[in-house]
Amino acid sequence: MFIVYLLFLFVLSNFSFSYEIKDFPFVSKYDDKLKYVNDEGYISQALDDNDFDLVLAALKRVGELKLTNLKPKVLGLMSVANPQANQDKPRLYAHYRNIFYLSILVMGKIGNGEDDATFITSFLRDTKKDPIATSYILKALGEFKGNKKVLDFLHEYSLTLNPRTDSRVVRAFIEAVLSHGDKSSVTYLIKLKQRTNKEDQPYINDAIDKLRRAK
Repeated sequence: MFIVYLLFLFVLSNFSFSYEIKDFPFVSKYDDKLKYVNDEGYISQALDDNDFDLVLAALKRVGELKLTNLKPKVLGLMSVANPQANQDKPRLYAHYRNIFYLSILVMGKIGNGEDDATFITSFLRDTKKDPIATSYILKALGEFKGNKKVLDFLHEYSLTLNPRTDSRVVRAFIEAVLSHGDKSSVTYLIKLKQRTNKEDQPYINDAIDKLRRAK
């Protein structure tokens, strides 16, 4: 029994890693080529290319290098690639979808104010039926550490989650509030636990414990 208990504790301690979203989850054939490219001008030009794979690789470099000067281009790509804007264009929709997703995650890395956070959250109305996009938006908001308005938004957003909410969204929300590290989130996590699926509750318990132990 003692061994079983230890195994249970080990599994519980690793829950937080099992729902984390990778910073740059998409693979491009140009990743190796751009891996050591630091030239902002070259990366900027790559963002304008017609090759979607090159744009993906360039977006990754923007996020990795935190090239805030290229933020307008990332915001532009996010708007153009928004699946809602391309739903009647199946070919473009397929190509643009990952660019939209990655643009969101990159904005989490280079965004630095409430306007950027507001722009990111504005896409939530278009991603209600897309749990992946919604998860990425929440992941990006988790990057705005210390921003009270963003944390307040996350707290309000938690009230919209229910037993029918996709678990990927629930766990992305948990990761986002954990990233902020504010103990005020505990109250919202407790409320969320009361109205979510049983399979998500261990992750919520783990997050509550981490926040309560945070300095």
